[in-house]
Amino acid sequence: MTTTTVYAKERGRTPYLSPLHPTTSICIHYDVPILPRSPLKVGKSLKIATLQSCDALFPPNGQKQPPRYTARLVEVVGTIIGVRAQDRATIDFIVRNEAGELQAVYAYITVPIVDGITDELSMWQCAYHLILTLATTTPARTVEIETDAVILRDNPAYNAWINDPLLKIPTNQE
Repeated sequence: MTTTTVYAKERGRTPYLSPLHPTTSICIHYDVPILPRSPLKVGKSLKIATLQSCDALFPPNGQKQPPRYTARLVEVVGTIIGVRAQDRATIDFIVRNEAGELQAVYAYITVPIVDGITDELSMWQCAYHLILTLATTTPARTVEIETDAVILRDNPAYNAWINDPLLKIPTNQE
C-alpha cells in the first residue's frame, strides 16, 4: 500500500485521556488547505507534513503573491480509521498514529468536502454525514482550498545542525 503525504496546517492540540495510554498523550488537529494527490478514505495510509507560512521571507512586489509555505514532515504516520461529521462544508478523518516517537495518539484531519477530490466516502458514510449535519444551517468554520500555494520542502539536516546546543552561533551583540 502506498503512503500519501498530506500537507496540513496544525490547528491545535487536545489531551487524550485513556487508561491504555499515558496521561501525556495528545490528539493533534489539522486543516488541509492543499488538495491531496488522491482522495482520502478510511483505510488509506498517510503521513502528515505541517505547513508553516514563510511569506515574510519574500518581499512584496506590488502584485498579488501566492501563499508560500515550508513543509516539515512530522512524526504522524498512520492509517485513517474513521470519519467524524462536523458540518456540511467539512469532514474530519481520524488517523491513528503508528509512529511511536511522538506523543500524539490520533490526528484529526479536517478537509473541505469535494466528492472524489478531497474525500472518497462510501454511500453509507455520505448518508451518515448528511443525517448528522441536517440541523446545521451554516458551517461552523471553513477550510479554504489554496490552489496556487508554493510549498518549499524543509531540510531536516539543516534543522538538526542549527538546533544543535553545542553549536554557538555568533550574534551582533557579542
